[in-house]
Amino acid sequence: MTEEATKEIRFFYEGHVASKSNTRYAKSHAARSRRDAVKAYQLQIGQLALQAVAAEKRKGTKLPLTGPRLVKLYGFNQRADPDNWFKATLDAMEGVVYLKDDQVIEGYFKSYTAEEWKGTHGLLVVVRWL
Repeated sequence: MTEEATKEIRFFYEGHVASKSNTRYAKSHAARSRRDAVKAYQLQIGQLALQAVAAEKRKGTKLPLTGPRLVKLYGFNQRADPDNWFKATLDAMEGVVYLKDDQVIEGYFKSYTAEEWKGTHGLLVVVRWL
């Protein structure tokens, strides 16, 4: 990929996608468990994003942390609301793919049914530099 080509990274997360629902003020065991699951999910997404960025940089592609981004998420997860997993995923890539998630000026997600997806729970993440 040359610098003139579209700058894009892709990676696949296999597993249940964590939903970043509002558990900030909840004190129940279930709420703490959800927060822990989101933290673990975000750590894994951050690591996958870091690996994808490093692979592109090894090819000589310059991927600056500044500037606008387009993010597309494609996934299947029976337990999560797509708008909440979108937020959790964006937050996980801060500092790796962009400085702040407000650089994402366009976003898209598609949630598939089990019949459409025909695979394990997971998420395909595509980030494009605009």
